[in-house]
Amino acid sequence: MHSVASIIDYMVKTMTHLFCFGFGYTAQTLAEIASTTFDTISGTSRTSYKHQIAQVIVYDDLLMIPQDVAHILISIPPNENGDPVFQKFVTQISNLSKLKWVGYLSTTGVYGNTDGAWVDESSPTHPTSDLSSNRLKAEEQWLSALDAHKIPSHIFRLAGIYGPSRNNIEQARTGSLQIINKPNQVFSRIHVEDISQLLLSSINSPHAGEIYNACDDYPCNPLEVSEFCYKLVGRTPPKHIAFEDADLSPMAKLFYSQSRRVDNTKAKKTLNWQPKFPSYKEGLLDCLSMTHTKTL
Repeated sequence: MHSVASIIDYMVKTMTHLFCFGFGYTAQTLAEIASTTFDTISGTSRTSYKHQIAQVIVYDDLLMIPQDVAHILISIPPNENGDPVFQKFVTQISNLSKLKWVGYLSTTGVYGNTDGAWVDESSPTHPTSDLSSNRLKAEEQWLSALDAHKIPSHIFRLAGIYGPSRNNIEQARTGSLQIINKPNQVFSRIHVEDISQLLLSSINSPHAGEIYNACDDYPCNPLEVSEFCYKLVGRTPPKHIAFEDADLSPMAKLFYSQSRRVDNTKAKKTLNWQPKFPSYKEGLLDCLSMTHTKTL
């Protein structure tokens, strides 16, 4: 015979299943930080592999979402019709009896180019790429699902993501990091750990239907960040390259085509969240310390 305490403990545990559509860089970091918060963490991937914390499921093999899922994170890239998860699973998600929170990871790219002006969640959206336009479609789908399907949707517009294993320190160490000079170029960024903490703050204090900018406190020119990377590894930065002369990928060209400063005041006030890494300096120093730790 089970005690009342054991029954309550079981009920609480069965309500703490986090399911991540797209178990990539951000979702894996969230899983590591929140491993004691959730009793179960699952995520989808294009291929099958074992993860020390989460159960990984091949997305194309997923037919039914586990019925004990209470929190859902969505970071799968959109298509021309918006979010593939919405298209395939919205009915299932609406029928999850324990569902408390759905978070959709979007991009600050939906604001488009503002020539360095500040944007907040009330600013007009003017996406200038297909990817950002598709993200905006996905946002609209999940926000509409709040009324149409009673799904507790939340939107997170992420600035440029960096963190351990995803930064320019190693390129600076080898001298291959270009210093691209484009005057008046300003961009916001955010450490992946700060994204995870913001998501946890929202999970603990849900406000369905809200949109939050996820960024640090210090938007700046990418040139400044690149030069700091060289400083961290004790190398002299190479000569600046004019933007017009730089050999850039299409994605990098898109990055440099937009200039804006992103405001994170709403997330701070509504969710009582503060970035652990308020600028790239604190974040990159932490990345460097982690690299040193791994090599010892």
